[in-house]
Amino acid sequence: LDENGQCPFATEIAKYLWLEEHGFTLPPYSIINQQKSLQDYLVLAKDFLDNGDVGIDGVVFAYNDVSLHRELGSTSHHPRFKLSFKWAGETAVAEIKAITWATSRFGVVTPVAVIEPVSLSGAKITNITLHNASHVVDHNLKVGDRIEIIRSGEVIPKFLRVVDSKTGDYLLPSACVSCGSKLILDEVRLICKNADNCPAQRLGGLLNWIRAAEIEDLSEKRLTAMLESGMVDDIADLYKLSKDDLVTLPLTKEKMATKLLKNIRNSKNIPLTNFLVGLGIPGIGRNNCELLLKEFPTLEDIRGINSSHKEKIVNIQGFAEKSAEQIIAGLDHRSKLIEQLIGVGVTPAKYESAESSDLIFSGMSFVITGTLSKPRNQIQKAIKTKGGNVGGAVTSNTNVLITNDPESNSSKAKKARELGIDIWTEKDLDNRMNV
Repeated sequence: LDENGQCPFATEIAKYLWLEEHGFTLPPYSIINQQKSLQDYLVLAKDFLDNGDVGIDGVVFAYNDVSLHRELGSTSHHPRFKLSFKWAGETAVAEIKAITWATSRFGVVTPVAVIEPVSLSGAKITNITLHNASHVVDHNLKVGDRIEIIRSGEVIPKFLRVVDSKTGDYLLPSACVSCGSKLILDEVRLICKNADNCPAQRLGGLLNWIRAAEIEDLSEKRLTAMLESGMVDDIADLYKLSKDDLVTLPLTKEKMATKLLKNIRNSKNIPLTNFLVGLGIPGIGRNNCELLLKEFPTLEDIRGINSSHKEKIVNIQGFAEKSAEQIIAGLDHRSKLIEQLIGVGVTPAKYESAESSDLIFSGMSFVITGTLSKPRNQIQKAIKTKGGNVGGAVTSNTNVLITNDPESNSSKAKKARELGIDIWTEKDLDNRMNV
């Protein structure tokens, strides 16, 4: 970006030419201005897909005029000036051996088909999501049916159609597989309304908090043991644990217990964005949370949201009437939990949006690993206030790995070195932010 935060190129092609001039290897690209050009390019791309050295699953079309990019903008999910195109993947036929149902943290009970193992696009497939209850009803899906499946985007196994239907009718569960409560069908999904006492929903809610608060080493296995022993019942209970409690967990000796306790206590100082996402309120996600906080920047403001604020929320980009209603109801339902978290010392920081002139890390993606001198969430907040993003895994899109041990043999450090990603210490990061 230039000094005004704008793309300095007038066209998309100019970007590619600049990248080539600076030594980057690019996939085939072309300007499409007529039907024949489109057809020729798709033939070229399909040949690259089948025979190229780099795995791809499709192509992306973009307007060449960058001014249109700014005019059209983006949703919270995708840019409006680009469109992806994918070819239909390889398909296979398999028999349904069983249909299992699992309850999510929001109480949605989702069906999964356990199928006769088949090989598809180089992978062994044994389970296929059936999406929701209405999908099972509409296709009359049951054990013994033979179905056609596809590996969507060469990654996700997906149901396509019933090839051979066994005699009989579908069967929906009447009770939650986790807590036994009666299920409600809302035309599309089966719902368990026993949110406070359903083990699956409680486990899902706790795991969501652990991810949002970035409490390292607190695995699902350890958390499940806590729940089963009665050590933990809700999120606030995590902050009441002692080292003596933690050493009773499976594969948790004194050194690990000490580390776990430190990680839990460090998470008390949490950015308000992470706090809200961790509460698991329907309608609030990582993508739209900061938009909400620009209008309601403190916890006090958030807790003051009620039905009179519905129109104000709807007017925020990325929110609709349904999500506004979910947020209002969700905050009311979690009011007691918020009080409990404050009571055990959890302190959400006021949301502060960075000024564009100070966004020195704009467009950059960071990953943090290892032992640090400051709480991890404090370092993350510092990076975000400078315009950067912080991820959990090192990928080809990562720009910088932050670690105080540049010679570390951790999986993240190894991956960063393999990909040629910059590795900074905390001191390196501080020096760059203070320039």
